[in-house]
Amino acid sequence: MTDNAPESRRFTITFRPLAASALDRSTAREGRSQMEIVNRATELYDFIAERQSLGIELLFRYPDSTTETVHII
Repeated sequence: MTDNAPESRRFTITFRPLAASALDRSTAREGRSQMEIVNRATELYDFIAERQSLGIELLFRYPDSTTETVHII
């Protein structure tokens, strides 16, 4: 760790049942730890929320070239 790197912080969180199930599916599918999934999800949420605050849309493009606009509220 470098001198100017932020230190890790520990949190205790309670997941709603749907979120807990999603976390279980993600860890099984990705082969990553719960901690890594939560860290990555938090970073992704921040990335998307920042762009949405600038009016940038999030789109999913399907294999048949149709698109779906995603709104995170």
